[in-house]
Amino acid sequence: ATDSPVVFIGTGEHFDDFEPFEAKGFVSRLLGMGDISGLFNTIKDTIPLDKQPELINRLAQGIFTLRDMREQFQNVLKMGPLGKVMSMIPGFSADMIPKGQEKAGIARIKKFITMMDSMTDDEMDCDKQMSDSRVL
Repeated sequence: ATDSPVVFIGTGEHFDDFEPFEAKGFVSRLLGMGDISGLFNTIKDTIPLDKQPELINRLAQGIFTLRDMREQFQNVLKMGPLGKVMSMIPGFSADMIPKGQEKAGIARIKKFITMMDSMTDDEMDCDKQMSDSRVL
């Protein structure tokens, strides 16, 4: 009616739930086919570009420490709601994680991060095995 283009689309009730409208990505998510370009943009915005080659080299060598896991947990939390991220993956839907379970999953990730914050540098880098007093 107004011949105005759609620039943003609201995907939720909060201010952070606005995202740029891309017709191709929107329709593919609507059809349950995911939005790979949107997922890559989200990952690119979340994970610093200077850290990516370093992480890839470490993974290629078979090195993945608790410190790396903690960074990945933080990156997952920065990406936004897990249901929104899951809807961008082809074959997955936003309903795959029920609303109440999403909050519980985020709480578990935050608990893991808190546990890792209490570890020593040697434990985080897997240089030294944890003593029995440090294990629950």
